[in-house]
Amino acid sequence: MDEAPINEYQALMVGAFFAIITSLTAWKRGFYQFPLMRYPDHATLRFGEVFGAFLVFLTIALLITPFFSFIWISWQAGHFIDLNAVHFNVEVRGWLSVVSILMTVVGMGGYFVLLPSRARHAVWGPASFQGIKRILNDVFFGAMTWLVCYPLVMVMSQACRMIITWGFHPERHEQTAVQHLKMMSDYPWLFAVMAIFLVMVVPIIEEILFRGFLQRWLKQKLGFKWALLLTAALFAAFHYSDSQGFDNVELLASLFLLACFLGYVYERQQSLWASISLHAVFNAISVIAIITGKNI
Repeated sequence: MDEAPINEYQALMVGAFFAIITSLTAWKRGFYQFPLMRYPDHATLRFGEVFGAFLVFLTIALLITPFFSFIWISWQAGHFIDLNAVHFNVEVRGWLSVVSILMTVVGMGGYFVLLPSRARHAVWGPASFQGIKRILNDVFFGAMTWLVCYPLVMVMSQACRMIITWGFHPERHEQTAVQHLKMMSDYPWLFAVMAIFLVMVVPIIEEILFRGFLQRWLKQKLGFKWALLLTAALFAAFHYSDSQGFDNVELLASLFLLACFLGYVYERQQSLWASISLHAVFNAISVIAIITGKNI
């Protein structure tokens, strides 16, 4: 057997060892048990409110952002152009992504403000309105959950990678989002802004959508366990990319497991702050890994 598979196997074994240790420690410290004291939670979401949130998000992503890109590029060129025939350089594509995220924040923020207080309370969870001390506690809990979920997610990723490599020998592709962020590193201001958005903005948007709206509504219809699994599956599928081929198996499996933790801490803490914090820490570590890898 050549050296590469041995190294992958050793990495999997080391990762599995740490995953077992952290999971057992978390189990003994009551991480997988819901607190005895739970806040009364009578707020509900309606299907139209959930549908509206995703409609706003998808409209901005699929219609408004391309239209803005069309107008901006056409204005720069001095005539109307076909976006499909234009090859955007890394810097232009990066800044258009920044603008897209900003438009999403404005659109989702406006939609959220217009919702009745009942719906806003349902999305954020009852513990989110119990004062700053409780919010900080939930943020800390979410951040510390990274220590439990990260080893398991990495083991899942490594195992899927080895199985796909041994069974199909596909051409390997780096995650699309990682590729784009690495290419932006040649533009310091763009890279800094995008990194901040990935850590501080994207987690809020995605957690409001998937945990706050979708999981909360599904829980009303199907119960917590099915809501958790279905939301995690849809969250993973949301990150599917045609350009990644077989690598989607590794990516989607890892994101499904991460999403299960995100959904669990949201339900356990009764607070969206907990899942936002975990999501933000996970993204932050990924950004740091990209920066470190580039320097190496």
